[in-house]
Amino acid sequence: MQDARQRSPGIDGHRGERPGARGRPILLQRDFGIFWTSALLSTSGMWLWRITSPILMFQMTGSPLMLGLLSLASYGPLLAFSFLGGMLADRFPRRVMIASCQSFTAALFLGLAVAGWTVGFSPALIFLVAVCEGVSYSLAKPSLQALVYEFVEPGELSRAVAVNTAQFTIAQLVGPTTATALIVIGGHSLALVAAAGLYVPLVIAMFVLRPRSGTTTTLSTERGRELFKGGLTAIRVPSTAALLLVIAVGSIGIEGGVRVLAPQFAAAALGRAESAAGLIISGQAVGATLAVLLVGTVARRWTETAIARSGFVVMSVALVCYSLAPNLEVALALAAVAGAAQAMTFSVATALIHRVTLDELRGRVMAVHAMALLGMRPVAGLVAGSLSALLGPRVASASFMILPVIGVVLVRRLSRLLEARVAEVEGATDLHVETTAP
Repeated sequence: MQDARQRSPGIDGHRGERPGARGRPILLQRDFGIFWTSALLSTSGMWLWRITSPILMFQMTGSPLMLGLLSLASYGPLLAFSFLGGMLADRFPRRVMIASCQSFTAALFLGLAVAGWTVGFSPALIFLVAVCEGVSYSLAKPSLQALVYEFVEPGELSRAVAVNTAQFTIAQLVGPTTATALIVIGGHSLALVAAAGLYVPLVIAMFVLRPRSGTTTTLSTERGRELFKGGLTAIRVPSTAALLLVIAVGSIGIEGGVRVLAPQFAAAALGRAESAAGLIISGQAVGATLAVLLVGTVARRWTETAIARSGFVVMSVALVCYSLAPNLEVALALAAVAGAAQAMTFSVATALIHRVTLDELRGRVMAVHAMALLGMRPVAGLVAGSLSALLGPRVASASFMILPVIGVVLVRRLSRLLEARVAEVEGATDLHVETTAP
């Protein structure tokens, strides 16, 4: 067993790396590549369902209100049950959690498809499946996020998180397109069967993946109330709390500054049709995707805190310039820059959250990480809409530049907290690995 003193404790150290792993394209590394591909298929299946179900609901009811209620049924459980999912991820084997939830969701879709072929669909049945799928996803998501740490070296976490985030963007293209084609070809039940099938590869992957050398999954021995209280204690650790705030600040900034106001900004500020909002949001998504290609190179040259600090500076400037954009073309370019800066900061902050978190707490911390992202959307929407109603879309978009400025302050504080915390966590991990080694 390698002596713990030979391993770098710094926040940019790379301990326990597999020979030849570093520098190899991350998707060509066996276990991460399998994990990413199977997760991409599963997420595509989720989007296939989330496009098929509202189409079904609207065809049956013709009511926009029912569409809103269906969206609440799908996304509401994510906020209600994510922390429970984190508790379960720390108490029980994460692969079992993922395989169980994925299998349950696939069975749901198959059952609904059979019902459609036999007795027919009904709004109540669609609502029931939506709620069950949302609960299943919220319980599995913390385990899915926590597993990333097992497949890549610490020095590649930023790159892995960025690439893993890109699967959601790709799935949002694959799922809706596939759903539309399958509904035309064979109806809604065929689309549901396809959605169920896309969940199967991730179930199989849970039985064939192996963790990187030197990684030992540590499950919590806490139960019940202690498991809940332990999670609350974990997210109050200064470095963890600051990193979660960094994630939240970046999310609110890009959501309120670009996405929420895009329709009004396109019409009132740029004199274009409201439909141009889709182009603006796509531009921001393209920038975020391009950041995936850059984060590995950047992370090899700069420290993680320097990347986060620079990302917030660029994001702040981009939001101000975006608010002053004279035409759609300039707005698209600046939205892309803001999206890339936010994605870069998100990737390194999420990677650092992994590194400052003990494994037995990882599920609960990543559950709060997911809740921060989800919970910030309605907050950003409310603030952005109110500011725009009072001051107009340009001033409202520019106002969100204050959040990246706050992010810079948070990162400066992080620089003093992280190194000691990473050394503490990695020292505890080394001790656990050595005391449990055969």
